[in-house]
Formats: sequence, C-alpha cells, structure tokens
Amino acid sequence: MTADPVATCGASPSVEGRGDRVSVVIPLFNHVPYIGRAIDSVISQTVPAEEIIVIDDGSSDGSADRMRQICAAHPEIIFWSWPNQGAHHALNAGILRATGDYIAILNSDDCFHPDRFAACLEAMRAHPEADLVATAVRFVDADGTPIGNAWYEEAMAFFRANRSLPLALFHGNFLVSTSNFFLRRRIFERVGYFAPLRYAHDLEFVLRLVGAGRGIHFVDVPLLDYRLHGQNTIGKDTWREDSERAAIFAFFLHEQWLRGSLSDPDLVRFVGELERQRLTEPVAHFLGQLGTDGFAAAGRLPRRLALAFLDCQQRLSIDWTQRDLGDPELKRLTEARAAAFGRNAAQEQGARDAEAQAQALRAALDEMAQAKAWFAEQRDAWQRVASDLQAQQQATAAALQEMTRAKEWFAEQRDAWERQARAASEQAESLASRLVALDKLLSEAQTERDRLRADLRELRRRPLIRLLLRLGGVRLPDLPPDPAGPQR
Repeated sequence: MTADPVATCGASPSVEGRGDRVSVVIPLFNHVPYIGRAIDSVISQTVPAEEIIVIDDGSSDGSADRMRQICAAHPEIIFWSWPNQGAHHALNAGILRATGDYIAILNSDDCFHPDRFAACLEAMRAHPEADLVATAVRFVDADGTPIGNAWYEEAMAFFRANRSLPLALFHGNFLVSTSNFFLRRRIFERVGYFAPLRYAHDLEFVLRLVGAGRGIHFVDVPLLDYRLHGQNTIGKDTWREDSERAAIFAFFLHEQWLRGSLSDPDLVRFVGELERQRLTEPVAHFLGQLGTDGFAAAGRLPRRLALAFLDCQQRLSIDWTQRDLGDPELKRLTEARAAAFGRNAAQEQGARDAEAQAQALRAALDEMAQAKAWFAEQRDAWQRVASDLQAQQQATAAALQEMTRAKEWFAEQRDAWERQARAASEQAESLASRLVALDKLLSEAQTERDRLRADLRELRRRPLIRLLLRLGGVRLPDLPPDPAGPQR
C-alpha cells in the first residue's frame, strides 16, 4: 500500500559544510515501554545526532501517542506513523528521508551507549575503506539489567578465533541486529536498501556488503544494549526464520560462485556451518531456484536427505542490489514481501504438518543414530570380549608350553636320578662284596691271632724257654687284651 505522507514533529536544521552528520533512524512497533529509553540514549550521545527520524509502523499499543508526547518535549525529532508494512519498509523510508552523512539505526526497544557515535565516527575516520561499523553487544532484560547470553558469547568466540566475517555470519549473526549498524549514507546508493524480509534483513544486508567487497569494521567494545523481552521477533517462527536465512545464504554463495570468489576450502567451511544448523537441504533448494542446479548436482554441495525443507519459499521477485529506491519501490517491496511470505490457513496447516513430519523424521533419525551407537557399543564390547578370549588362549598356550617344558625337565631329572640310583646300587653291591672279603680276612686274622696267643702262652709256661730268653736278653711281648674278654 502507498505510504502516508510524512508527518514530522520538527524539521531538520541546516547541516551544510559538515562531513560527520549523523542521522538516527528508529523503526517503532509496539514498544511503548521502551521507546522513551531508546530516544534518551540517542539524546545522551557525547557526539549529538544531526537528526532523529522515528517511523511508527502501525503500532497498536499506544506507541504512536507516546512518541507524540516525546516530540512535544523534543520538537526536533522527525516522526510519522503509517499502517504496518514491515521493519524493512520503515527502515528504507527513514533512510530515504535522512540527510546525514552517516546513518545510525536503532530499534525502538534497544539503547545506545553514550559514547557509541564518538567511537563509530572515530573508526570511520581511521578506516576510510569501511562503509559499516558495528560494535560488541551487551544483552539486557526488559528492565535494562545486563544478562548473559551463551549463544552470543559462543558466536563472538568463533568470530575472534576465525576472523572471517562471512564464515562467522554463517555460524551465527554476532552483529545481532540492525541496531548495530552505523553506516555511510552513500552505501545505500551503491548496493541498495534493505530487502523485504521479516526476520533476517540485517543478515542479508551485511552479506550483500561482504559480497560487494565493501569494508566492514568491528569495534570489540559493547556500545549497544540489545533488549530481550517477550515481544522479540527472533525465535517466534523458527521455520520461517530458517527459511529466510537459507535463502540469504544461497544467494550469497550463488553470487560468490558467479564472481569466482568461492574456493573449495571456503565452500567446505560454509557447508560445514550449514550442516551444523541443518540448513544444507533448503540452501541446496534455493541454489537450484537460482539456476545453479549443476552446482549442487556436481557434488560440490553435499545434501542431507534426512533434512526436510518445510514449505520452501518462492524466490523473491526483487533485485536485492537495485539502487535509488523511491516510494513506489517501497510499495513494490511490500507487495513482494506479502507474496513471498503470505500464506492462507491451509498453507499454514500444511506447514505445521510438514514441521510435525520433519520432527518425526528427525526423531526417527535420532533413534536410528542412538541404535547405531548402541550397536557400535555392542560391537566394541564383543570385540573386547574376543580380544580378551584371544589373550586368554594365548596365555593358556603359553602355560601349556611351559608345562611341557617342565614335564621334559622332570623327565630329564628322573632319568638322571635313576642313573645315579643305579650307580649307587652298583657301588653298594661292590662295597658289600668288599665288606664280605674284609670280614673273611678279619676272621682269618682273628684265627691267626688266637693261634699266636696260644703259642705265646705255651712259651710262657715253659721255664726253660723263659730262662733262655732272659739270658739272651729277649723279652716276650705282652699279650694284647682279648677282645672277647680275659681267658680263664
């Protein structure tokens, strides 16, 4: 539909002769609790904004009335309200209305750090090749209290480790939001404006800048408060958000492929990130719609058959790189958005059914994966049992060999003992024979001794013999004692 005429609370002051004018564009939608704090964070900048442009995109919670109250206190703010046409439409309209050299975007529920403009301008001056400056982000809750965010911390860690901006954006959009965009005004005239996307127009725009070779500088200091609350867009329609990101990734790969800027190692890394997020199949689908069927069919982009693409979108019927979008073009963008994402009740039910089927398929695949893991564990367990049995068999064989060697040794010892026993028996028999002979000699000697004893006794009895012996000086020896005792 045609946009309402711009109704402003005040006109922009003259900015001739300056080269660092900052225009702030704030799309407003149903953020009555937060818009006041957002405006205050702009007004509190140490480097003041040249103009503040607020576009209410058909809020139904009184946000427009709240803005009119704010404008009464700050008549320099440019403000208008129109029927809802999408954040991209409001952003493009505000950028077209802006007159500054730089565009700072702030969503109506976020807040700037007071030094954000000063830091971004300093980065722009230090890096004249940069067309966009972004900073680190601090997450806050609905009350503005800082909170941690594990997803963001992991995404930032990935970026710091890899230093590849497109790969890091595939991994996770660590720039988080259009609120983190501080841009040169002229870049929109060169690469075009925001595409008609519901969830990921920020990601698409940054990747378009990267694909066009434009400079992007990152200040690793948290100068933006991104508010998490119950009305955040992210996470409401995951399948639609994934569909938009898949289309964006496919378009980026397609453009890089056509330019010859996509090397095989880079493609492998990109595909790894797509598979991690289960986006390979929808990206392959969009690549086919972009006329690169051969790109996927050639095997250069692996396909995951287990992933079901839910209600694939039509290829967007706009040129995302067109320039100088005017109000009629905004209407065409809105119509293209409605054509791409509008669905009747039957289509919505079909999408839900497809989602349920996909979840069932993913559950079945998970069960299959678990079963596969279980079988792998069983196989490993049986392999360990078989290995243990083999080790036991080897140990038993070794023990049997040792027993055989012991048996042989005992047999050798037995034979040696038997030989020794036979030799000892022979020696005993020889000794017995000698003992018998000795006994015989002893018996004969005893007989001879007895005879000599008898002869001596006989000589002693004869006086004449004794006299002769005495005369001759011969002394008869004494008789040795009789072993048998004295003779009577």
